[in-house]
Amino acid sequence: MFVEANARRTLVVWEAGLGFEDDALLDSAGDRIASVGETIHGGGGYYGDRGHIENLAGEPIPERCVPVGDGDRFALIYDVEARPFE
Repeated sequence: MFVEANARRTLVVWEAGLGFEDDALLDSAGDRIASVGETIHGGGGYYGDRGHIENLAGEPIPERCVPVGDGDRFALIYDVEARPFE
């Protein structure tokens, strides 16, 4: 799954326990957090170093998942919510 902002696609590495099914991001209980196209909020950071994000994820990133364009962009995201900030 990619997140797109400012016309740039970024591959997201979600925190452990999150899943994706039927165009929806799911929490660890299987409840829907957000659907494709909705705005989400969460913590994390952006990385341009593929090796670093693979170490954090604990597995290699398949080539088909690497964004094409002006350099690799990866994001590690946790504490995801689909409601506005308070």
